[in-house]
Formats: sequence, structure tokens, C-alpha cells
Amino acid sequence: MHRKVFAIGIVIALFAFLMVSCAKPNERQQVDGDTKPTESTAPPTDDELAESAEDKTENPTENKAVEPTEDETEDPGDEIKSDQIVFEVYDLYVKAKEAYGWFDLTTTPHDTESYIESEGMQYYEVIQPGITSKQALADYLNQLFTEALTAELMDMASSRYVEHGGKLYVMPADRGTDITKGDEMAEVTAISDDQIELTVTVEVFDDPDVLKYEQFRFYLEHTDNGWRFRNFQLVR
Repeated sequence: MHRKVFAIGIVIALFAFLMVSCAKPNERQQVDGDTKPTESTAPPTDDELAESAEDKTENPTENKAVEPTEDETEDPGDEIKSDQIVFEVYDLYVKAKEAYGWFDLTTTPHDTESYIESEGMQYYEVIQPGITSKQALADYLNQLFTEALTAELMDMASSRYVEHGGKLYVMPADRGTDITKGDEMAEVTAISDDQIELTVTVEVFDDPDVLKYEQFRFYLEHTDNGWRFRNFQLVR
């Protein structure tokens, strides 16, 4: 009898032990003296995923796209455009020196064997392409200078040009360049979107033992037809 009771007790104990060992993972368990529920490892449902997406839309996290800096937002073509303006200004300067020289240094290209006489003076036929009248000359100057500066040049040389037979004739007048002037260097500086400063630095050898420099500043403005010189002079 005692053996049967003892055997039954052992069976009951084993059954209780197995029940405890097979407890479900989401039941309460002891953690540092506090009783807390374990987290479920089940995947989120479709409804939970939808709610999560809505939360991210309504309350975006801090992991946002980084805003580009000012340098990064610059047009990649800006530098190229700037270079194009610099080359345009240099090219304009070369042409302006030649054209201004027709009034201050030498004479518009002309045919020394084709001339007319007017008031006792000889005028030679201008052979510069496209320039067959005073108006055509002014139009060409307006491609380089402002209209105000062109008007000054035309007024200054009004007596040097005459028109005859649909052609333009010029009275030669030449001077030499300044032999004390050496090489020149030019630098373009933007003042604003529609104003540019061109600084030309020239070597001066008036004293053979001392090399000096002389600077000339020219200002260009942007017109509907492009950049134009507001002031100009020859540097030598």
C-alpha cells in the first residue's frame, strides 16, 4: 500500500515538472525581481505595417535626405559660362584696340592708290570689310562700345571721313606707339551681373634701370546686344 502511494506521488511530481517546463514563451517570467511580459517575436500583421507606414508619413523620422549646400546647388555650367564671358571680354578688347586705333593711332585700312580730293585734301578709299559709309562705321563701333562712346569717336573724326560714290574715304593720320611701354596683362573682374571691370597692366621702361607698371581700368556694361565698353583708350 505504501509503495503504491509513493509511486503515485512520483508520477504527480513528474507531471507537475513537465507542465512547468513546457510553459508558453509569452507567459510571465521573473526578470531581476520584476515580473514583465516577454516580447512577442511574431511578424507584424498587414494592419500593423499599414499603421507604421502612416506614422512615418505623418511623423517623418530624423533620417531625412540631406539638403544640398550652396556650392552643390550651383549650375555645373556656371564656371563654363564665366570662362565664356572672360574670353568674350578679351576678344572684345582686342577688337576695340584696333577700332579705337583708327581714331587715335592710325587709319582705317584703306587703298593707297584709290583716292579723291576734297577741299584740297586727299581721302583714300576705306577697304575694311563691311564699312562703306559713316553709318556702317558707326554700326561697327556700336558692336564694341556704348552708343555714347561711339558718338564721341564719330564726332572727333567727322572731318577725317567723307562719302563719295557709295564708298567711304578717309584722311590718313598716324602716330607712333609709346616705345617705353612693354607687355600688357589683362584681368577681368565682375562688378555685378551687368557690369564688368577690365584692368590692363602695362610694363613701363621710361627708366632703363627700373621696371614700373601702369594700370588702366575699363568698364563694360551688358546691353541687349552683349557687352560694350563704356570708356576706352589706348594703353601705349
